[in-house]
Amino acid sequence: MSFESRLKAQALGLGFDLAGITTLGPAETHAAFTAWLAAGHHGEMDYLRRGAELRADTTRPEPGMVSAVVVALDYGGKQPDGPVARYARGADYHRVMWDRLDELLAWVRHERGSEVHGRAYVDTGPILERDLARRAGLGWFGKNTMLIHPALGSFFFLGALFLDCALEPDAPFADEHCGTCTRCLDACPTEAFVAPQVLDARRCISYLT
Repeated sequence: MSFESRLKAQALGLGFDLAGITTLGPAETHAAFTAWLAAGHHGEMDYLRRGAELRADTTRPEPGMVSAVVVALDYGGKQPDGPVARYARGADYHRVMWDRLDELLAWVRHERGSEVHGRAYVDTGPILERDLARRAGLGWFGKNTMLIHPALGSFFFLGALFLDCALEPDAPFADEHCGTCTRCLDACPTEAFVAPQVLDARRCISYLT
């Protein structure tokens, strides 16, 4: 097995449900993100505007990083719905995923040498995670703005381990499987989607609460 195959297998062995590899560089969705900010759809989430220039290129947040292992962790899409969101019913996902990504980094250092540098991101840095995940082959962008995997759907967290070593990237996810379906847009009780793949946070119940 190649090192990349073993690396992804190790990620799955640590409990992640998906793993892919991509090369860092300009974020393909940054123009759409900038337009989204300009329209005020971020509401009072000013931290998104403050880090906007860093999100333009994934080599900027942590100088020297070259590749990323992008992972997904299922949080229970088959659980019954209810007043508490599925993702909030367990332990803090940031801590869970950080710990596992730190273990993955330790494995990389064991295999490639202690001089390898890396940094784990779990929804906390100026990174457009969906962009990275699509480029790593993990899914496509649904009309509800979520990354959708053909088998897992969209009920998963995304995280990434940035590394300063070059890795063979996976093929990006090129297909789009939504077709003419608009069930996600029609189901939103506050009509927070002003257009397919455009969420106005100021109308979103999760944002408001």
